[in-house]
Amino acid sequence: MAKGKWDAFKAVVDEYFNLNHAERVPVCDLKKPDGAIFYLPMHGVVRESSTTTKLRGVRCIGENYHWHIAE
Repeated sequence: MAKGKWDAFKAVVDEYFNLNHAERVPVCDLKKPDGAIFYLPMHGVVRESSTTTKLRGVRCIGENYHWHIAE
């Protein structure tokens, strides 16, 4: 990802934390057994034609989504 887009994506993620829409996973939780912890990954989507939000964060969910388990 180009540096400018990475900076924009980081700003989106930082805003999620600032609004309490996301929280850091405590290190002790990362050591839990399989199936005891889940996270919802996201990625950035760029729409150059947008007049308001050129980059937005999109959560990776759907019927074909396979849950990732932190080990």
